[in-house]
Amino acid sequence: MIRKVLLNGKVITLDKKMPKAQAIAIDHGRIVRVGDNAQVEEAIDRDTEAIDLEGRTVIPGFIDSHAHLLDMVGMRLVNLDLTGVGSIPHLVEKVKDRVEASPHGRWIVGSGWDESKMAERRYITRFDIDAVSPRNPVVLTRIDGHLAVVNTAALEAAAIRNDMPYLDKDNSGEITGILKDQALSYLPDASSPDIETRREALRLAIREAHRLGITSVHEIAGGTNIRLYQEVLLKGQLSLRVYLMLLIDSTCEWGGIGLGSIHDTGIYTGFGGENLKIGPVKIFADGSLGARTASLLADYTDEMGNSGLLLRRQEELAELVGKAYRANMQIAIHAIGDRGIDEVIGAYASLPAKGRNMRNRIEHAELITEEQIERARELGLILSMQPNFVGQWGYPGGMYETRLGERYRDNNPFRQILDAGVMVAFGSDCMPLGPLYGIHCAVNHPNPECRMTPEEALRCYTIGGAYASFEENVKGSIEVGKLADLAVLSESPLEVSPDRIKDIRVEMTMVGGEVVMGKGCNTPSFR
Repeated sequence: MIRKVLLNGKVITLDKKMPKAQAIAIDHGRIVRVGDNAQVEEAIDRDTEAIDLEGRTVIPGFIDSHAHLLDMVGMRLVNLDLTGVGSIPHLVEKVKDRVEASPHGRWIVGSGWDESKMAERRYITRFDIDAVSPRNPVVLTRIDGHLAVVNTAALEAAAIRNDMPYLDKDNSGEITGILKDQALSYLPDASSPDIETRREALRLAIREAHRLGITSVHEIAGGTNIRLYQEVLLKGQLSLRVYLMLLIDSTCEWGGIGLGSIHDTGIYTGFGGENLKIGPVKIFADGSLGARTASLLADYTDEMGNSGLLLRRQEELAELVGKAYRANMQIAIHAIGDRGIDEVIGAYASLPAKGRNMRNRIEHAELITEEQIERARELGLILSMQPNFVGQWGYPGGMYETRLGERYRDNNPFRQILDAGVMVAFGSDCMPLGPLYGIHCAVNHPNPECRMTPEEALRCYTIGGAYASFEENVKGSIEVGKLADLAVLSESPLEVSPDRIKDIRVEMTMVGGEVVMGKGCNTPSFR
């Protein structure tokens, strides 16, 4: 018996043998037929559920290959969401409202602010928010997660002293409340959400992912979040396929796990099932352009004398990479600046030849050079990139030009990377979540020499992600035998004009043949 069929659609299969079709048949969570209506209708019996697509477009479900779904998307939905705040007074007013609704002493946690989109074009400091929150500790994380501002009450609660390293100070030597990268580890556990808050955040984040057509994520997670994903899986409530990227340190705001602990457990990349699987270890080499901590070969244009923060040099990275390889773990290293990428490629080059079969990754690789692209190809590296960054900050007058000057034009050179034969997997880093927006940005890169075609960008958000998780045989395209993870779109991204891709709507999302977003679909509960 065929349990479900989709008919009368425009199916973009991404299968070279059959690139287009009209209909799909699904049984036991997998695709069993793909073809024209007549070919699929042959399998229908009285127990088959038929869905008339009415000419809509079907694509493989999106795979977001770099996400902080729980910590960034979910937490913004349950905490103070500062996304899109246009000025410091507006931000302060939002903090004031939250303080007035909270008991004295409770931590006020917010995220998503972006000074490059604010009228003042500067970071917030504790002096901006002290007056509205004298008794409540406040921590407000920048959109990229590499920088946060805390108020005086938070400095006192965290026992942060003037003589501690990595603290930003003003001309008089006063702590400004701005914490970058390693300094985020000074924040106490009290500033972290409890398990009930995390559970609700995960529920809302998964719902948001489905709304955007996402069926799989490569989720960056520490211990508490990993346990929560396991809990939801065991309850049969995990309606999203999750490839866990295990943090092995705490240089950023998300708590890490020791590499030795991972090795001692005996777990390895690929351990798990279709809905929850162990992926790579995640290591940081540098910071972000927004925080001016991405490690550059030349100084920041808007802060001469600062070339960023190299969190680990090649020798230390090589030691970590070697340990991960011996533990049968795929490796994903965060590197944004050209100097950081140099150190990472050098570390990967220290692996034995067999290490190239682990599909090791560089996360972001924004300022990658032509020489580095060629070395990445030789080493079999995957570049896990975020095209939405270009849309956020890559246009003339944007944050990238402010930080980099003329170098900003060569940021995220998608065309050159594809032409060199390097595998690319697209994700969002949740800034913002949204594959169609990311595809739009890759196709409309402000530098025409860096642009992809719509089909290339779609492949990076589907097949690229599947390859990066060793799952290209079960997902990423619409083929017989693969998982029935699908997204139904209002229009085809291959047919609309490039400037309209971002306006396409996701009208239905299916995971394993089950409708998780669309008509008649209920929001899941994790209670």
